[in-house]
Amino acid sequence: MNTPNGQWGVFLHVGDESAGAVVYRGKNKDGQDCDWMQAWRNTMKSNKAYSEVRGVDHWKFKHAGVWAVVAEKMGDSNLMNVEKHDGGCSIVTVGRAPTSIYEAVLTHPNISPF
Repeated sequence: MNTPNGQWGVFLHVGDESAGAVVYRGKNKDGQDCDWMQAWRNTMKSNKAYSEVRGVDHWKFKHAGVWAVVAEKMGDSNLMNVEKHDGGCSIVTVGRAPTSIYEAVLTHPNISPF
């Protein structure tokens, strides 16, 4: 599905601890399809933001081991993560508070969202 620029989504996590991830499909700078994964973890002690840009279907459920790797990498991440790969760029941030806003900007590597 082709989605125009300027789209946004909202995910509500309630409780002392939550984690989640979402994968979007978009075009890289060369016009080829690629998948953009954004993940977050909110805890009472620390929040994490993580993102990857990979080839189509990299995170399909049949590849369950991929999600264990994402969880490990997210554990090493911080409040902000920048990923540039295969002609795509993803910048993700999350606040410090237990209930925080997580923001992701998906763009091409040579286009600054700021």
